Amino acid sequence: MNTQIIRKNAQKKLDALFAAATKITVETQYMDSYTDGYDYVSRTSNIDEVKEFMTNNYYSLRVTLVTDENGNHDSLVIRTSGWSKHEFTLSFLPQPPARIETATVQDEPIKPRMTFEMVQAYLKAGFISPLNHGAKYETATEDLDKSIVAIKVIFSESAAFNAAMRDGDSYINKFATLDQYNRLTWLTLAEQKRWQLENGEYGGYDKTQLELTTARGQTVRFRHDISVREPSLTASWSEWVDYCRKEEKRA
Repeated sequence: MNTQIIRKNAQKKLDALFAAATKITVETQYMDSYTDGYDYVSRTSNIDEVKEFMTNNYYSLRVTLVTDENGNHDSLVIRTSGWSKHEFTLSFLPQPPARIETATVQDEPIKPRMTFEMVQAYLKAGFISPLNHGAKYETATEDLDKSIVAIKVIFSESAAFNAAMRDGDSYINKFATLDQYNRLTWLTLAEQKRWQLENGEYGGYDKTQLELTTARGQTVRFRHDISVREPSLTASWSEWVDYCRKEEKRA
């Protein structure tokens, strides 16, 4: 599967995708401080609820289109950032719609009325100007190598990953969003901490083999050792990129 970020203000494109959707589900997951776990709810939804969610969470919104190897649309995922999960998935199967071109189309210029707080929020999010209809500063070349756009989990020693993603006795070999990966990592670390408290010693790490695709378009194999002593996936990958660059300069 491949992923593509859709501009959240591309209304014509989003309306076309909404019209083609055959099923809508919403998943919510919030941390329960009493049980040190997550409360998880999954149910069907509708377009009106999706639009209301997008309006209320516009500034933290992330819209991702998932396509298969032939470019056919599989699903549209709409979510917000953060540990607490609130995610809508619009599916286009099992009745595939006619393929919708996703070329960028410049929306009709409008002059929105904005408060000072709204302007500050736009600038903080990386927009060049709140009145330029979605244009952001160019991503630095270095960030293209460090930015992860797709994660494929090959296998993992983590019980949380295997319970959520593995089928049978084979390897996992499934894609996960960064939010999904971080959530399963959090559950893995919680189990490691419980073991450490019960046994009074460090319990090691859970080796996880990944296939990462960067914003530059490169796909590489990477091993992430999930441990209370190790950084997150994004931090660990960033450190590895820095190390490789130093080695290249020495050569």
